[in-house]
Amino acid sequence: EVDKILEKVDLDLSVKEIESVIKPDNIVLSGGQKQKIVLAREIIDPKSIIFLDEPTSAIDTIATTKILKVISELPSTIIMIAHNLTPEQKATFDREIHLFKKGSDENYNI
Repeated sequence: EVDKILEKVDLDLSVKEIESVIKPDNIVLSGGQKQKIVLAREIIDPKSIIFLDEPTSAIDTIATTKILKVISELPSTIIMIAHNLTPEQKATFDREIHLFKKGSDENYNI
């Protein structure tokens, strides 16, 4: 099951590598790898509501598209803050909300 989940989040580490890397005194993962592990955890044990703040900011575009498709299929309500998503990635979700700073044309995408 772990291998399947790692594939879903495009984490290119074998279980053996993960066991040797993830130790409290020896964390040597990149930012993208850490984000993928957090996303894998959500896939393994999805909650009814999942809040994600820039969950794929350190992950390449191809992997981001793949991961967003997987998390959008979870039986969860997902509230995600993200910037710079492609139109294809945005289409993965039901809604896109734009927040505007009061008295300004400056917007903030969610």
